Amino acid sequence: MGGYSLRYNVSGNSNTAVGNSALYNTTGSSNTALGNSTGLNITTGSNNIIIGASVGAPNPSGSQQLNLGNVLFGTGIYNGNTQSGVPVATGKIGIGTTTPWRTLSVAGTSDLGTNALAGTFTATSTE
Repeated sequence: MGGYSLRYNVSGNSNTAVGNSALYNTTGSSNTALGNSTGLNITTGSNNIIIGASVGAPNPSGSQQLNLGNVLFGTGIYNGNTQSGVPVATGKIGIGTTTPWRTLSVAGTSDLGTNALAGTFTATSTE
């Protein structure tokens, strides 16, 4: 939905594109793009979720990626053919990083407030 959405998609299927030029050049399948020029860079990747104006996939040919406004990124998102509400065991979310290294990865400084609970904290610097 939108001018030039899925313009050159000649072989992909089950894509959802909302916004001018969303998923303009993809041949992948089961991608979701919401926003003006969103997912414009996706070429062959599949099962990606990209949301935000002019937001692209971290890897144009990658699959199972998430990008919400260039702030929140994910890898290993669900790619099944049946509806599911079960968490993906290998899925990872990154804040400020396109390559999360743990279930939740935060690049930069963070403030956990006064009620932070964790099983383990690992220091990566003494500063």
